[in-house]
Amino acid sequence: MQENNRVLKRPYRYVYEVLAIILPIAALIYSLQLLPRFGIIIYKEQYLTLFIAICVAISFLVKPFSKSQVRETPPWYDIIGAVLALIVGGYIFLNYDEIVRSLGLITTDKVIVSVIGIVLLLEVARRHVGWTMVSVGLLALGYAYFGHYLSGMFETRVIRWDRLVTYNSDRCCSWSAAAMRSLISPSP
Repeated sequence: MQENNRVLKRPYRYVYEVLAIILPIAALIYSLQLLPRFGIIIYKEQYLTLFIAICVAISFLVKPFSKSQVRETPPWYDIIGAVLALIVGGYIFLNYDEIVRSLGLITTDKVIVSVIGIVLLLEVARRHVGWTMVSVGLLALGYAYFGHYLSGMFETRVIRWDRLVTYNSDRCCSWSAAAMRSLISPSP
């Protein structure tokens, strides 16, 4: 279904090609466990976060905002989306040890990265799958935030919005990591 994808021209084509080349090379390096042989330890979640960031950046470059906006150069907001995806993914990739060690602490940088990451993932889901998947994601977030108003077995505990976004950002990466792990490296 490439009829509504962009056919990029330079320099965006080069950026797309570099990102697309990095994906299989990174998958090969991770699958063959080459980095630990050189004393570099990369956790699977850390790697898969980078993988997701590159996929989201490619999606912003190739998939237009709407079907009627197919053109050869991405508009400014798609370029910003791609850059933000790489920044968020790079931040998590480079600071993964610190993020894991302080999982229970809510900091401003975690909240900002989480909000941007969730918005970018929802937008890419909308572009590829449609509003149904975005609605499911927003419904889950809404239930987690407003569920304490329900009663009985549907009642949840009160959760602050900053904890909600950081927790769900961590969970989104974990769920995505589990799905991608099965695609990239089927062995446990």
